[in-house]
Amino acid sequence: MTTSTTQTEMITRLKAEGLVRVRAAIASLPGNKGNKSIHPSTGARWCMRGVKLRNGEVVRLEHIKSGGGQLITSVPALERFLAVVTAGTTMPIPDTSTPAPTPSESRRAAERANKSLVQKLGAG
Repeated sequence: MTTSTTQTEMITRLKAEGLVRVRAAIASLPGNKGNKSIHPSTGARWCMRGVKLRNGEVVRLEHIKSGGGQLITSVPALERFLAVVTAGTTMPIPDTSTPAPTPSESRRAAERANKSLVQKLGAG
């Protein structure tokens, strides 16, 4: 079995950051709908399937598997994962530097465009 350089680097980084079980790492995150914390299967899903961002990219929680199939990560890896997921799924802040046209301005612009098109096509 061959381990790629990137996998080796990830394992080294996780070990240096301090290994914790995925279940323990996500235990401090609040759940939804009144649950105290996120369900343990959520951590496994983040590792195995990942989270699909708005741009279609899939991001997975950095992890390693130990004996017995335990999923192991680090708290900094979880923080990096959550930062990427948050940045990739939040709605962009709308540009408010130019106000939206009023209905009258929109109607006049449409009339000008229609008049220009009729002149170019020669229809009347």
